[in-house]
Amino acid sequence: LPIAIDQVEKPTRKTFYSFSGSHSALSSLCEPTITITENATHGPEEITCSSLEHILDELELQDAEVIGVVKTDCQGSDLAVIKSLGKYLQKVRLIKSEWSTGTAYNTCDSADHNAEKLERFLNSHAFQLTYFDDTDVIFHNSHCPILNADFKVFYERQTKGQKKSNLLDLPSRQFNDLLPGGSIQ
Repeated sequence: LPIAIDQVEKPTRKTFYSFSGSHSALSSLCEPTITITENATHGPEEITCSSLEHILDELELQDAEVIGVVKTDCQGSDLAVIKSLGKYLQKVRLIKSEWSTGTAYNTCDSADHNAEKLERFLNSHAFQLTYFDDTDVIFHNSHCPILNADFKVFYERQTKGQKKSNLLDLPSRQFNDLLPGGSIQ
């Protein structure tokens, strides 16, 4: 679909900052700072934005019982994208999200304090922080007992200083059932 995802009530036109070539991963609804635009061609363009809730409704997925994984890497718009799930958020089992883009963007929640906003929002919807590093976080839905058990083991391994634990090493491996094809690609 040729659209951007954002927390909007209905499809809306917004400015999208588009980059080309090796810098295309910097494209975002957030206005970039001069730091990242110095060596990259970009051009703001008008694009249609829609919420994930609207898209899932249009796909007639209202009766879906589970959404296994939502992964975002939206260059500063991650919290808005997650919020755009609306009524579908409670069906999500696992969220992997970028939480910080540092000072790469002038607008959006791209500053480091976004981690606190993201965690506060997801905690209020029964998600627990499972893992984080410099840029990414993983939250799991605490209403899913198998994931609670798996991520308890994952967290214990991380805090005991054992070698970097891999999600594939978790005891039940039930999280594999959350993904299409039954495995992490």
